[in-house]
Amino acid sequence: MLHLLLECGLFLFLSLGILKRYSELYLIINSGKSNPKGRGYIINDMPALFTLGYVSGALSCLILGLYIDQSKTHLYSHIQLLWGFVVLNIFWITHLWFQAHRGNVHDDPVKFILTDRITLWLLCIGIVLFLLAQ
Repeated sequence: MLHLLLECGLFLFLSLGILKRYSELYLIINSGKSNPKGRGYIINDMPALFTLGYVSGALSCLILGLYIDQSKTHLYSHIQLLWGFVVLNIFWITHLWFQAHRGNVHDDPVKFILTDRITLWLLCIGIVLFLLAQ
């Protein structure tokens, strides 16, 4: 079961890594510069980066759902409440990628995440769900 959580994290952080590249290209376009030098991606790659990043985030949600569905652990007395995490993660990934597409994520997704009110609300809801599932 641990491998599912590792895979979930892998796809989530892959999505965030791609989000950083996508945001960097968005800033380059808005500054009027040409393609970034020394990078393995160019401005024309933005649609592909958006798709890969969003799909990676969605896969992390799918794998989280598989973990919850296959979990036979007795760590949680109300494991069905953990399905709320899947819904929260889908909403969060969609929110992040829409904000990046609108140009609101400026080069550093971690900084954006730590200051984004919707993300902080979703985190609070997630903590409540976790505590209720115990």
